[in-house]
Amino acid sequence: MINCENIIDLDALNITTDNIEQLGTKEKFWFQHPVYNVKCLFKFSRGNTGEHWSEVVADKICDELMVPHAKYELAFMTHDDGVNKVKKLGVFAKNVLPENFEMVIGNQFLFTYVTNALKKNYPDPLQPTDRSFQKVKEHTVNFVLESLKHVKVLPEHQLNDNFSLSACDMYCGYLLLDVLISNQDRHHENWAVLQGNRDSKDELFICPSYDHASSLGANISDEEKKERLESKDKNRRIPAFTAKARSALYQNTNDRRPMTTIGAYIEATSHECSSNNIRGYWNEVLRSSLTPTVIENIINSIDDEIISPISKEFTIAMIKENRCRILSV
Repeated sequence: MINCENIIDLDALNITTDNIEQLGTKEKFWFQHPVYNVKCLFKFSRGNTGEHWSEVVADKICDELMVPHAKYELAFMTHDDGVNKVKKLGVFAKNVLPENFEMVIGNQFLFTYVTNALKKNYPDPLQPTDRSFQKVKEHTVNFVLESLKHVKVLPEHQLNDNFSLSACDMYCGYLLLDVLISNQDRHHENWAVLQGNRDSKDELFICPSYDHASSLGANISDEEKKERLESKDKNRRIPAFTAKARSALYQNTNDRRPMTTIGAYIEATSHECSSNNIRGYWNEVLRSSLTPTVIENIINSIDDEIISPISKEFTIAMIKENRCRILSV
């Protein structure tokens, strides 16, 4: 059970500005954890959102699916906005970088491969642009999977001795997760490749999945959730709501809108760079590991003071609906 009593108080660990590496905003920063003795990223949860519990729920779902991911823990810390100092809730995660590795963000990785190998255009991450990173039409399933395969990126580990997974197959698992939790935020800066340096120069691994805070309806008010749960209008109900979830991936560079999360999953699992029957593999993992009972247990293991009863009901219904949608394709 996750309750308020076992949320970590970072103030008690003497995390101060002396060992904080700010990231342009006071809402998130790196710090050296004095107990774990490792660098950690802390993110404050924005007011009136569930960005803290959504990361924890996504973490638990990844565990069930055996999808490599950043591990998140709930924590309190004093937030200073320049006017007031208030203890606020957030999450922190240990650095996913192994020793002697560096992170190559998706847009940097794709720019290098697409422009050099494919001789096609991809936005230069070092050049200013008026386009939001969620609306980059060159961020296609095809470019991502071709890049991962032809640069010979490896998965973090093999999930099953009887099924050797490639980095493309693992990316399909990330897209399965996105459908399940209605994550619309896997833009080209929200996935990465880990590149070895010094003694590991020839090694490239797909980075564990990270940053799931905007999923699971975390930014929707309890009032709207209640209305959607009780509405007689089928266009307001959860099936219609989850069906609208869009990824930050496009099918073609001239498309007007990105693909739906389920569309991106189908496209990736049908792609020639992915293993044959990889959709069958991931669907079976989902069917056997994340049962409706397991979904309920994950959500109900979190105290009502952290996630409200209405949010629990809504989140369970969302994940179950998305699970059914995946298993029907």
